[in-house]
Amino acid sequence: MRVLAIVFLCIAGAFSLTLMPDLQTLAPIVGFSLLRAAALVLALIFLVASGGLDSWWTARNKWISRGGLVFLTTLGALLVVFLCGALQSVRYDELPQPYPVIYLILVRAWPLCVMAGAFWRSRALFILAVAGALFTSVFANVTWDALHERYRAEAPLRQREADEARAREIAPVMTALARVPREAGVEPLLDFILRTDPHEAYWEAMRRIEDMPDAFEQLQRLLDGGRSLDALYVLSKIAADRPDAFPEATEDRAWVAAARIARDMTDRTGKDATPANEIERLCASVDVLVYNRKKPWTLPERRRAELTTVRDWMEAAATKDYSCSVASNFVMDQALAPPPGGEKP
Repeated sequence: MRVLAIVFLCIAGAFSLTLMPDLQTLAPIVGFSLLRAAALVLALIFLVASGGLDSWWTARNKWISRGGLVFLTTLGALLVVFLCGALQSVRYDELPQPYPVIYLILVRAWPLCVMAGAFWRSRALFILAVAGALFTSVFANVTWDALHERYRAEAPLRQREADEARAREIAPVMTALARVPREAGVEPLLDFILRTDPHEAYWEAMRRIEDMPDAFEQLQRLLDGGRSLDALYVLSKIAADRPDAFPEATEDRAWVAAARIARDMTDRTGKDATPANEIERLCASVDVLVYNRKKPWTLPERRRAELTTVRDWMEAAATKDYSCSVASNFVMDQALAPPPGGEKP
């Protein structure tokens, strides 16, 4: 009996560990709470039956004593488990500090205290856990509305503090961007666009490029230099945002550059192999260039040659790691396919 009690206590403990993370949906909280409750009740039944808790309550008749213990201990355990599960299922993170931290700890600690009290035969710890869970639940219900209103009233202050913290975090990058002279042109801004963070630098650099009257001419020149992939990527971003403002001459140069970059990447092997981020960048750029057409299969023949080169390269490079390649290949297959009537363009 004692061994079975320990086994079910361990199972209940395992379900408690499963409930330790801050689960965001109700179904797993309810499900694991029910399983924990069942395991804990069985553990207490076997523990009382083995005589492990006889010292908690004594009566003249041993079976009456143990029957009462089963009723009281299971009632207390179920009360703790379901009160804590109910409290865990609500958004106590929408309360002012330090209440979210306190509730997060207590709703996980009280069930563990019940199990520890049963395992170590500590009646005081068991009663403390039941009383603590009851007090926590009552206190939460009584104070919830007032604390939630206080949390909502403090929202502007939290937003201001978050904005100030974000401004301090991105200040070095934004300062460096602000120091780039307006007359420096497009090239110094490319590094800020290629950054993954902060996104504020990306949008500011893109805004400055779009405000330049000769931005397309500068990017066309960069397509023939050492930063051709970077220039192609920026051009694709502009084409995605403003397809009607994308000059046809620039689009033709972009296809020529894409084909040349694809051939160059094909020749790079071993230690000089193309990094994954460059492959994804070329895939994303080509994807936009293809989608920029209303009817992909009507691409001019001069552009179909470059498209075929890029498509063949990405088919060779496509792996599970390059999901963008798979998507772009599909788009380009559609672009290279004959029209529905079966006639070639």
